[in-house]
Amino acid sequence: KNVSNIAHFIKSSFTHEDTHRQQDVASNGKFLKSGNYLDFEKDEKGYINQRVEIDAYARQCGFELKSLYPNEKVDDIFKRVFKLDVDDKNLKTVLKYLFDNMTVANQKFFLRNLYDYLEDS
Repeated sequence: KNVSNIAHFIKSSFTHEDTHRQQDVASNGKFLKSGNYLDFEKDEKGYINQRVEIDAYARQCGFELKSLYPNEKVDDIFKRVFKLDVDDKNLKTVLKYLFDNMTVANQKFFLRNLYDYLEDS
């Protein structure tokens, strides 16, 4: 069970970090070199509201949701997110934290990316 949990954590983290790799490739390395990336330790809300982080968290949460509910339809999983009706306490906490700290526009961006990830996977 512990090995399975560790493997799942690694896959989830990889989903997030691979999103950043894809973003860097798409920008021809300009994003990471720009110096515009905010550090979580220095500006927590600014960090959470960066589009690159929102996209990465949407995909990571999507991975977690698909793992929790592999047989549910995308729309049903998506409804769970709106209600914060998620069986995993850690994921529920992350979702609540993101929604509490994102601007309304960025919440919509997160939800759009989350839905796209759920549909494509």
